[in-house]
Amino acid sequence: MDEPADIEVDSKGNIIVAGSSYSFEQYYTLVQYSSLGKLNWSVRHKPFNDGSFQVRDIITDSNDNIYGITRNTFTSDTSHGTIFKRSKDGVLLWEKSFDVYFPEEPSEHLLLLNDTLYVAGSLFTEGSVNDVIVCLSLTADGDVVSYKRFSVPGNVVQQNVRDLKPVSDNVLALANESYWAGNYYLHTFLLSKDFKILQSDSLVSTSSLKANIVNETQGKQFSVYAYGGELYKIEYSIANSNLSKQVKSFDTEGELVHRIQLNDKHLFALSADIGFPVTSSTVRRYSFETTGAAEENNVHPNTVMLYPAYPNPFNPVTKIKYSVPVGAYSSAEGGTPLHNILLKVYDILGNEVTTLVNEEQPAGSYEVEFSATSLPSGIYFYTLRAGSYTESKKMILLK
Repeated sequence: MDEPADIEVDSKGNIIVAGSSYSFEQYYTLVQYSSLGKLNWSVRHKPFNDGSFQVRDIITDSNDNIYGITRNTFTSDTSHGTIFKRSKDGVLLWEKSFDVYFPEEPSEHLLLLNDTLYVAGSLFTEGSVNDVIVCLSLTADGDVVSYKRFSVPGNVVQQNVRDLKPVSDNVLALANESYWAGNYYLHTFLLSKDFKILQSDSLVSTSSLKANIVNETQGKQFSVYAYGGELYKIEYSIANSNLSKQVKSFDTEGELVHRIQLNDKHLFALSADIGFPVTSSTVRRYSFETTGAAEENNVHPNTVMLYPAYPNPFNPVTKIKYSVPVGAYSSAEGGTPLHNILLKVYDILGNEVTTLVNEEQPAGSYEVEFSATSLPSGIYFYTLRAGSYTESKKMILLK
């Protein structure tokens, strides 16, 4: 597999990895592993549409059948995406082409509700921006139930669907991003099952092209997992588009995350070497406790943690969050547990730019603002030191 694109975990814990293979001819590839990492089966397939070999999303149903979409890379025919269905053993059941466009970046375009497959993409017109959303629903046999197009409100340069999730009363929540003035803006659309827009909202901007939503409390609150060079979770309220808080960061060991998948107890991250062709891919499994937005930050962390700056890239202000655990004590006997915290910013040559924090702090979560109004565009690093703990992260200033 030269280009991994998506990961899915079926009802029995088997892990399915989808991607593309390049040789004299071009194929998409599906590989299934057991929960212990043993290879169960693999398939390579050349779609009936030339160029439709880039898998962009897979999903499994209650019987562990696999649905997937592939993107057509031929410019003259890019609007025709292919949707397929395979058995739990990887056997092809059907594949069909539809007038819908899927972007180059892997995204969540598929949703299964009561044996109905919902698909969301956009409309591609050669030489124009794709600012029209396309939604369709299919039966388990691939027959069309409904098909609808609608324009995105606002000043949108480019629109692509990023995620599709159910909320209460069988209403679909559609999350997507648009490109404008050097940033990506997250939007949400609340849709009925026949794709009537019930509500739309714009969230904060982000530097990531890759983001997924997770519905945690019946549509009242949801989380966005942003990933790429870093993997972290932020929470929103569906009635308030303000950033709630950044509650979780995951160590990717410096690798670029291409796709994530979650179940009740774990987060799975698919990463790969940078470059082409990809020589190796890695699936990591993270354990975490589900956290609701109603929880407060007064719970003391058990380790020092430095989070990604947000937004990043930024202009000219960004925020840096870090957590301080219960640990060392102040010099006064019986005093409050404190840590000596030092947070500094450096330029790409290692020169110190500024000191943001230099003091003793009790356990808790903190957020500081860094303003780069007088600094030139470029790459900067922020470094947190707390006792023996030292960690640095990168941020990009774009003016």
